[in-house]
Amino acid sequence: ASIAQNDGDKVALNASGFQQDAGIYSAAYRLLSMGMLPLAAFTNSTHFAVLRSARETSDQVAKARRFTMIGAIYAVPVAAGFFIAAPLAPKLLGSQFEGTATVLRWLAPLFALRGMMVFPLNGLLGLGRGRLRAGVLIGSAALSVVLYIVLIPRYSWKGAAVASMISDATLFCACWTSLILCQRNQHGM
Repeated sequence: ASIAQNDGDKVALNASGFQQDAGIYSAAYRLLSMGMLPLAAFTNSTHFAVLRSARETSDQVAKARRFTMIGAIYAVPVAAGFFIAAPLAPKLLGSQFEGTATVLRWLAPLFALRGMMVFPLNGLLGLGRGRLRAGVLIGSAALSVVLYIVLIPRYSWKGAAVASMISDATLFCACWTSLILCQRNQHGM
């Protein structure tokens, strides 16, 4: 599901005949992905704490909130840095990637959003709600694919960026809502 959500936009761009846009969009997207590496390391290092607490009656919402704040401390300034430094991208990648700066600026908010959404998803694992977590991810991926099919043929990479923002914002809301409701139900609140 995550692969469909994260890479379906590039497939749709190519399938819609926007090969040049797909290359520029993919380059900008990959730059953001490289920026996510430190956050991915932090996320992976927190898995044990989340899974260990699954045997306890710990507050997964509080844990996800704390980890999300740490993620935000990294993700928000880095997203702003990508936005500000976007004009350097074509200089690093070469003149054939001239439009990458504009795409990078459109995608920078996505970086911040993604930097803060994984922790509530992991909190669902900590509550033993792996199926719900999978369902939230699959639902978000399905929404992404529909948005890619609708928006990309008409708006090219801008449609891809908007579709990614909508689906990621929806995933963000769905994972936090699911975690909060599951935590309340577990504690009988």
